[in-house]
Amino acid sequence: MNTVRLYKNPYPYPYYGDISNYKTVLASPRHQDLRSGYIDMQLTMDEIFAFNYLSFTRDGRTIYAWVENIEELSGNKLYRVHYATDAFRTYRSDLVLGTQYIVRSPNPTLLEDELLSSTDEHNNYNIKRYNIGNPSTRYCVVQTRPPSLSNSASNTPGQPTPYSFYFAEYSVRNWRDSGPIFELLNRVMTGAKPSNIVSLYTIPYVDTSQLTQRELVVKQGEDLFEIPGWYWMNDSNIYSSAFTNVVPLDIPDDLTLTKHSVNLLFPEAGVMKIPSDLLYKEGLCVRRDIDVFTGACNYMLALDDGLTPTNISVRGGALSDIPILSDPFDTYISQNQNTLKAALIGDVANLTFGAVTGNMASVAMSGKSLYNMYTSLADAQNAIPSNPPAFMGSALVGTFNNYFYQIEVTKPYDNEQEVRERYGYPQHRIGKLTIPKKGFIQTQNCSVSSNGSVPIWAINEINQLFNAGILFK
Repeated sequence: MNTVRLYKNPYPYPYYGDISNYKTVLASPRHQDLRSGYIDMQLTMDEIFAFNYLSFTRDGRTIYAWVENIEELSGNKLYRVHYATDAFRTYRSDLVLGTQYIVRSPNPTLLEDELLSSTDEHNNYNIKRYNIGNPSTRYCVVQTRPPSLSNSASNTPGQPTPYSFYFAEYSVRNWRDSGPIFELLNRVMTGAKPSNIVSLYTIPYVDTSQLTQRELVVKQGEDLFEIPGWYWMNDSNIYSSAFTNVVPLDIPDDLTLTKHSVNLLFPEAGVMKIPSDLLYKEGLCVRRDIDVFTGACNYMLALDDGLTPTNISVRGGALSDIPILSDPFDTYISQNQNTLKAALIGDVANLTFGAVTGNMASVAMSGKSLYNMYTSLADAQNAIPSNPPAFMGSALVGTFNNYFYQIEVTKPYDNEQEVRERYGYPQHRIGKLTIPKKGFIQTQNCSVSSNGSVPIWAINEINQLFNAGILFK
């Protein structure tokens, strides 16, 4: 006689959990094959409806099996129970799980999960604004001719210059509130033509703490006029960091769980798409480097708080100026005829003698006085070829000065708890296969092996179970 244990097993595959003992009976060995068979046992009709699983032990080895059918042999007393061996529970301790391609597991990840969804068909939009410098101010730049290169020519970063650079802060709402700038322009308009002023234009930012306070000298004929309140880029300091801003980006933790896109909108330069594989890199930030000669800006996606560049950047500037070394009208005509590839030039006008009007952010002046606007689009066109930024001169400065937007678009979902409890998290990686105490595990092309004691039919069934996925309760 064999001892047969009858169980209630509420977890048919893909579920796997504890089984509860219903009854133990003694039965005579009959057709007890390793893979399937039957056992004759004395039961009642009530009892055959009370279990669905069994086990029996022979020579120290326990076989677990599902009940497939129960055949009545003798009126409500003797029944033949047909079974099919549960390969996984029977041979679990003999398996060598090895290294597998794991599709899903209970280990949390931020990978995109196609199972997350919602009845809401509309995407979620979230917009964040970042300041990059002071949105209320810009800086007027004046290039002047010093008496000699050895006397006050500025140590400009990256490119030599024969000129001295002076800077003054002003409000983009009302430049006339800046005393140094108003006094300079009033002097230019009401006196003789200055002989030492090369050009005048604006840039979005400069770190004036690195500059030297010094009067701006305007030479009109033989007369020299000193205008206080200006900052001078001297001839000895290193200024490469004075024209750089770094802004850390705030990326939500769960952004990558569904289909998504993250774009940075620079109103004067264009759109920068952040690839998913960079979203959670250490020190992700936007680095802005400003050209002191023109005010044009390079916006770069960077890591390590701006120290490590990426291959993603856009260039532009709401407005800027081309340094003028000769007659401004000759320069304008020449550049316009040559069709510059890196810039668009337009809106040229004379300053009326004796008055200064209009937006200070668009003023550029030399010799015969010039309004001039310039922007660089080459890199922006590479990044967003279907949507290059329009050349709009000073149109954007009053509203969008020194800030940009982060636009997050995500597919909505409201079933995360249900997905995690039932299907865990996507993995899509090759690694050591382990059986969790609780949770869902799924593989692809599973190929577990054994210590040499598991028959091939059982190995095949177990591989199929892992490929289909098993939820351990």
